[in-house]
Amino acid sequence: MKKDDVHEMREMMIAKQVARIIPELKLVDPADFIAYLHDEHFANISDIIDAATELHFYPHTLRFANGGSFELDWDTPPTITLDMEFSNDGVTAYFQLIMSPEGFGVELDNVVFENPQDDETDTRQLIDALNNARLKKTSGK
Repeated sequence: MKKDDVHEMREMMIAKQVARIIPELKLVDPADFIAYLHDEHFANISDIIDAATELHFYPHTLRFANGGSFELDWDTPPTITLDMEFSNDGVTAYFQLIMSPEGFGVELDNVVFENPQDDETDTRQLIDALNNARLKKTSGK
């Protein structure tokens, strides 16, 4: 499998898990995210992320990574980008969560494995780490 395919597959797996918290994050006014990012009130964003994740993930497995940006102009709706980190079972993934009125996306920066092996084994380890971080597990997902 090509490196781009592996990266894209891992990105999709993370996005599938992050999708669980998007409804809670969309309850926050985009202006609040923009103000917190602009004024670098990262603790406020961290609190929002923690509250959104607490029903779906074990504490501190999915968290805000103290950075982000926003796009805001007169002609388009705002887009909020938050730096995020997932860490569990020896796997740490760094990514951006991008939210807009049209939906959300994930851009994976890097995945670090405590004991890296081949792409297939590492991807399986990421899947297991994501599943083990969830509070409510379902079979086959």
